[in-house]
Amino acid sequence: MKDLIETPTTSAVSAGQGADAVKFSFRHILAPTDFSPNSEKAMDCAVQLARRLSAKLTLLHIIPEPSAPDYSIGGIPSEEI
Repeated sequence: MKDLIETPTTSAVSAGQGADAVKFSFRHILAPTDFSPNSEKAMDCAVQLARRLSAKLTLLHIIPEPSAPDYSIGGIPSEEI
């Protein structure tokens, strides 16, 4: 998690900067997506944020592993043989 968020040390906050002066620096942003219209809007925001922060952006799309019930039992049709 330290690679993702850098916060000032307690000495910087105690030196008079207060809690409002805490700044975050993101070097890497992970944005999950399913390529739906709503996630495309979220991806646009993630791209803009990554550009503003000069951060690396990684898009994550997970596809479920196919299982046996996903395939038809019929085999190859005789017309294709």
